Amino acid sequence: MTEQQSEVTVPCPWCGQGKTLADCHADIRVSCPCNICGRFYKIDFRTMRVYRISRKPRRAIKKR
Repeated sequence: MTEQQSEVTVPCPWCGQGKTLADCHADIRVSCPCNICGRFYKIDFRTMRVYRISRKPRRAIKKR
């Protein structure tokens, strides 16, 4: 019950102020917007690398 949990904090690569929190390292990739500047970035939680990405327009996304 008294386990130490370390949170992973990843800052926004665009502005450096927005943060994304995670419980632990995992084998997933997540793309999310920054809550401060609104730009998008991708996080690889396995290698803990952060990539700047551009948002795709809605019309470029294919519907199934």
